[in-house]
Amino acid sequence: MSHVELDKFRRLDVVYKTLDGVPFEAVVIAPKSVLASQTARPLLAHFHGGGLITGTALDRQMIPLWLLQFAESRGVIVASPCFRLLPEALGSEILDDIKDFWGFVFTTLNSIVAQTYGISVDLGRVAAGGESAGGMLALQSAFLWPHTRIKLVMAQHCAFDLDSFAFNPKPLHVPEAASAWISEYLSNIKPGTFRVSSPFPEYRGLFQAAFNTGRYRDLLRGDRYMRIREALHEAKDVPPIWIAQGVNDRITSQEAASELVQEIRAAHPNTPFLYSLQPGGHGFDISHGMTEAWVQEGLRFAEQHW
Repeated sequence: MSHVELDKFRRLDVVYKTLDGVPFEAVVIAPKSVLASQTARPLLAHFHGGGLITGTALDRQMIPLWLLQFAESRGVIVASPCFRLLPEALGSEILDDIKDFWGFVFTTLNSIVAQTYGISVDLGRVAAGGESAGGMLALQSAFLWPHTRIKLVMAQHCAFDLDSFAFNPKPLHVPEAASAWISEYLSNIKPGTFRVSSPFPEYRGLFQAAFNTGRYRDLLRGDRYMRIREALHEAKDVPPIWIAQGVNDRITSQEAASELVQEIRAAHPNTPFLYSLQPGGHGFDISHGMTEAWVQEGLRFAEQHW
């Protein structure tokens, strides 16, 4: 379904930074219905899922149907970056990429969009969103970089909360073969090497091994920069947030998500907030369209604040 929806957009691949000769690309899509529009279009900065281990910009295997339908129907431009991935990269390096992407958005994106599509981006109407770890990066963007003046965060199954005991706990019986494989993989990482794009299902085995053994935190190799609670409690102003979560999620559990929601509400009680708790597992909304009642509620919330 998502593949069909993408046919309603024009796609442009751009380079937002270069490191050691490696281009870091972002995918920019604009609805064909608004090409050459005289009205500046709102922007959604979208961050792909994959646990920071796998995935690529605007990964067709992960982006939900309703998000594309909404963007197309409202004339929203979507920009989605690639970024370095675990465990070759550290969390701090991933956040450096996201920060550089935001710099590109506010300095360069508009000229590229104008030249390519004949339209402009309304940089006063910017939202951040993503699924899974991408949702966590959307939240981090709002918490860490207030200069972006993000109007709204839309994050699905995003509770990659390293300080929560409910996130990726160790099982009673750790699969020894999978754990040994992770240890060997980590020991063989060569300094300076990195991956920028691994379209799903590439590295799915590493993703599954990390979660099945309760060793996801080990992939961060002691780096604390992905601790979302630290950014949350240091943030001064937090934009409205919509979080969607599956009751049966085995990657980011309902318990971890509800705990994160409580943390956000306690730290920023005046921030408008919507928590959509729905049946289903991780990525439950991939085939949900705009007609779903919970999606309609969320999009009303989004349009109210964005």
